[in-house]
Amino acid sequence: MPDFIFDTHCHLNLPELADDPASVVMRAHRANVHQLLVPGCDIATSESAVALSAQFVDVVAGVGFHPTHMEKVSDADIKRIAELANSEKVVAIGEVGLDYFHCQDPKMRAKQAEVFRAMLEIAQTQKLPVIIHGRDAVPECMDILREMKIKKAVFHCFSGNVEEMRAIVAEGWCVSFTGIVTYPKATSLREVVRETPSESFFLETDAPYLAPQTVRGQTNEPAFTLEIAQKVAELRGVSLEEITKLTTTNALNFFNLPKQK
Repeated sequence: MPDFIFDTHCHLNLPELADDPASVVMRAHRANVHQLLVPGCDIATSESAVALSAQFVDVVAGVGFHPTHMEKVSDADIKRIAELANSEKVVAIGEVGLDYFHCQDPKMRAKQAEVFRAMLEIAQTQKLPVIIHGRDAVPECMDILREMKIKKAVFHCFSGNVEEMRAIVAEGWCVSFTGIVTYPKATSLREVVRETPSESFFLETDAPYLAPQTVRGQTNEPAFTLEIAQKVAELRGVSLEEITKLTTTNALNFFNLPKQK
């Protein structure tokens, strides 16, 4: 069984981390984080995610359009994501989905749904799992996932309630926890962490965002997945080693990656 930590969602392709990704990866290794997934949010970041996966042995990539990047998405852009999805170390489509927190315009919400469906079609064609961004739109994302008959999806940076989590895992999908679980006021989310079935969750930083409590306000990075793992272990009343093995195994299975490194 693996005993390293998998940061399943870190944006090494954003400016805060992109200047020196080698140092970021090195610090991650020192914290026992030896697998990193870099998602794409548009064409440029999807291309850079693929490039980073080629540069670093421990990095794999996702490609797709984030729902807040909808303004100028064209058919050619969707075709480009489909091309990138063929890249050797692309293991997911994402992050994709719906964001009703930042978008109240009905026309733009319709555009989000249109592009989301196009991304899910690519996932089906390539037989890839999907990384979901569903801010203030979890039920709506679930409706489209059901409509498209998606079998493997993870709701990244999950911050919903126990009822939403149970609805998600009832469909065979997963949730992923960030440094939010370490925040003192995240009472509801801590209950979700305690109640989520063992086979249905994994860990992420969402770096450079959402640094855990001890470094809150700093630029987040994959090395800090360790603190998230420690908090999840504490909340579930198990050892850090157990959480490390459990979440890494879950993520490796989900993204169809080798069990041993």
